[in-house]
Order: sequence, then structure tokens, then C-alpha cells
Amino acid sequence: MGMTTCCRRRRPSKRADGDDLVDEARQARGLALRSATLMSALFTRARLGKLAETGDAWSIAGAIGDSLDRHPDAFLTVMHLRSADEYTYLHSLSVCAMMQAVARHMGLDRGECLDAGLAGLLHDLGKTLTPPAILNKPGRLTAAEMRIVRRHTEDGRSMLESAGIAHRASLDAALHHHEKFDGSGYPHGLAGERIPLVARIASVCDVYDALTVDRPYRTALAPGEALRRMQSWQGHFDGNALHCLVKAIGLYPGSASCPSP
Repeated sequence: MGMTTCCRRRRPSKRADGDDLVDEARQARGLALRSATLMSALFTRARLGKLAETGDAWSIAGAIGDSLDRHPDAFLTVMHLRSADEYTYLHSLSVCAMMQAVARHMGLDRGECLDAGLAGLLHDLGKTLTPPAILNKPGRLTAAEMRIVRRHTEDGRSMLESAGIAHRASLDAALHHHEKFDGSGYPHGLAGERIPLVARIASVCDVYDALTVDRPYRTALAPGEALRRMQSWQGHFDGNALHCLVKAIGLYPGSASCPSP
């Protein structure tokens, strides 16, 4: 995935209105339901060590990209309204959509956007090996539990490699989506542009989605509050990726305009 230095304004897709918008929302809901079924099966295969190929995931990423082409907001809105049940694979669907949207605002080409989408679907695959009692624990994790949770990045990469999946963006996102721009993240403490671009995009999308969904240990934040909190975490994110996330989700359409390409 190529590098980019600024959030670039893509030529906006023609937005649906009236009956077209209602139809796209209906299509997006159907796509979300079908994708959730496929992702549940994929995560189950991964947990059982039977992940052999990613054909379903490619199809999902492509269909979500097509939905974003028709109407940039419909699928993201459907995912925002989801329940907190079956968090991990629904989270991955949401991150897939957001990563493609952010990649578009960064000016990446269609192939790179699709790569980002597949990486979003697979970024948390390693959590299928994390005990649910730890993932869903209402209280603070112990140091030992935190070490177990943090293993999901290396577990995810290993699962993909063991299945013979050599998709670079997915491998990088799985391993590095918890790296921080100032070098204080894990597993390798990478900083700045040493963190692969796809992982920097995954980081902002992963955190934003996690903050805006109810979890056993935390009530969901409103979208605007989640972004304000993320913007206050100095050194945590690639500033350009975070800026393009704001543009992609469209909360503040009049703010911080991106330079034209």
C-alpha cells in the first residue's frame, strides 16, 4: 500500500436521495446481515485452525466498497446501529467499511482501498484465540490478562501465515494496528512512518468503532465525543489518518477542509 502525505478530497460519489436512499439503506442492511453470517463462519474456522482462504472476505470487502460507491454513508450508518452482540466480527465489518472510506479520502486507488478493506476484516482475527471471559470482563484487566489480550496481534498474523495467506496489507494490519505514532504501542514499538500505512489507518478505525459501541466494561460514546477524545490523545495516532477519518464519517463537513490533490 503506497504512502500519502495529506488527506485528499476525492471526487464525491453521487449521493442518493429520496427513494434511491431508502433503497440503498435497505441494500446496506441486507449486505450487513449476509456479511455477518459469512464473517461468523470465517472466525469460527479461524478459531478451529481451519482458515484456508479468504474468498468470502474478498467478496465482502468488494461489496462494501460498492456500497460506499453508491452512497458513502449507508453501510456505516447500518453498522453504527448494530447491537453489541457478537462484537468481534461485527467490529471487523465496521472497520472494513471505515478503512475503505478513510483510504478513499487519502487518495488511494481502488485496489489499495480494497486491500485496506480486506485488512480491516481480518485485523482482529487473533482475538478468536483470546478467552471470551477476558475479552468481555467488566472490570479492569490484570497485568497477566493484558498480556494475553496483547498476544492477539501476533496470533492474528501467525494465523494468516499458517493458512498460507500472503496478503501484505492484512498481515501488516493484524500485527501492527496497536502500534502508536509516538512509538509507545505494541507489539514492536514502531513509530511514525515505520508503522505501515494500512496499520495506521486500521488504528484510528479500530479505536473509533470500539469507543462508539457498548461493551461490558464501558458505555458507548457519541461519535463526536469519541473523536474529540481521540484528538486529545497526543502521539497516539497518525494525524492525517485521524483527520481523514473525521472527513470520511462526515460528522463535521465544514471543518478542517482537506487540500485538493
